[in-house]
Amino acid sequence: MAGDERDDSKKINTKYLWIYTIVLFAIAGVLVLITSIQQGRANDSIEQYAQQLTEQKTFCDGIQKSLEDILEENAFLQTQLEGEHARAETLEKQLLDANGKLAEQRQVLGEQEKMIEAQELYIQRKYSEAKEKLEAMDMSVLREELAKQREDLYDKVKKA
Repeated sequence: MAGDERDDSKKINTKYLWIYTIVLFAIAGVLVLITSIQQGRANDSIEQYAQQLTEQKTFCDGIQKSLEDILEENAFLQTQLEGEHARAETLEKQLLDANGKLAEQRQVLGEQEKMIEAQELYIQRKYSEAKEKLEAMDMSVLREELAKQREDLYDKVKKA
């Protein structure tokens, strides 16, 4: 009997050993399965992050290129603007010169009109009024030829 109990006990121990071994392998298989699923998810996440990183790098490169283009265009426009400022200054100087000459010409024209009025007064024999017109003329504005005519007319008025 004792031998039967030992055999039964060995069979039960062997049976529990097999059950324990099967359970351990089952748990190990489940752990391997869970680990492989998590590794797959981790790989997917890494690929997504790598793709996002690549997209962001491409985006940043595009922004950097755009910024470089904008800076280059800004430098070009700055150069153009400086050229236009220089041109504007030149045109302003020319305008001032032209305005000065115009004022000079208007002054000469005014003096010529006085000369014509003095000649008309001389012809009408209004010598004193002609003399006043001639004396009111600005000699510094008159050109040489007009100054000579004025002097001739002034001499005639004084004699008359």
